[in-house]
Amino acid sequence: MNVSGPVRVFALLGGLAALAMGAWFFLLGGGVAPSTSEPVKVIEPLHARKHAAVAAVPKAKAKPKPARPIAKPARPAASPKRATKPQPRPATPLRPKLVNPEKLPVSVARALMRDRVVVVSLYDPEAKVDRISLAEARAGARRARVGFVALNVLDRRASEALTRKLGVLSAPAFFLYRRPGTLVMRIDGFADRDLVAQAARGALGGR
Repeated sequence: MNVSGPVRVFALLGGLAALAMGAWFFLLGGGVAPSTSEPVKVIEPLHARKHAAVAAVPKAKAKPKPARPIAKPARPAASPKRATKPQPRPATPLRPKLVNPEKLPVSVARALMRDRVVVVSLYDPEAKVDRISLAEARAGARRARVGFVALNVLDRRASEALTRKLGVLSAPAFFLYRRPGTLVMRIDGFADRDLVAQAARGALGGR
């Protein structure tokens, strides 16, 4: 089939016009040819959306907890003070009144208040024999469990009362007294412990 010359020219011009319009649309669309097809939707994963939502919500700042006041230990209630009565001081025991009806030396009279029978040894501290006699008389009194008094013949205050009662005395000497002041035995000179103990037991009544 033969096409005439004017038809060819018209077809060429139509083609050029179509190309010009395409180029014009291409420049207006930013280099992207217009398309009738809808844009492709991108499907995001579900977990990515959750993370994005969580990141978008700002976390609330935790409020500081109020500090608890430290409880102070309760002080024990003070017990009411009781009025203390002043305790009376123990009375000092009164010294028993000296009983000395026979006017004996004070030391002998006090010994008779304690013991029913008392051995009295008169001695001179400067004489050796007198010191031995004194030791024997003390041992005899201890053996008989009776009182004992030593009188120094050089001490006038100790032996004056005995001298006034019995006269001149020589040492060593041994006297045995029983309460209240009775002279039971007198020995001028040395007396050993056995003799003193026997005499003291006899004065006690055989005990």
